[in-house]
Amino acid sequence: MLPANEWWGILGAYRAAVWPAQVAFFPAGLVLLVFLFRSRKPISNVLMRLYLAFSFCWISLVFFLTIGKGLAGSTFFAALFMVIAILFAVDSFRQRTEFRLPEVAWQKSLTLWLTLIVLCYPVLSHSSGIHS
Repeated sequence: MLPANEWWGILGAYRAAVWPAQVAFFPAGLVLLVFLFRSRKPISNVLMRLYLAFSFCWISLVFFLTIGKGLAGSTFFAALFMVIAILFAVDSFRQRTEFRLPEVAWQKSLTLWLTLIVLCYPVLSHSSGIHS
């Protein structure tokens, strides 16, 4: 098992190395998410699938195969994330997955709250400085 300080060191190194990319990733994801939740157009689903494919590919290559190369299981997780990236890319053409808000009010509210929590994570992580 990797000691906690080494794990946080790897995450801190990853965050420092990819910080410029996050400036593009986060706003792009936010714009796509708003477009997805507000639009019923099929292109919003295609764009989100492509974004997710690119994101999972990025994590596979940059985190697991580059920065976290020494972690136990990094090759396995890199392969796993790459498979997910490929599945999202393939689904961009097959269009079998549909992202949309639920129709039931409490489910819609819960989905929006959970989405907000996920969106707050990078901001809280960066502002806290705990993991740098």
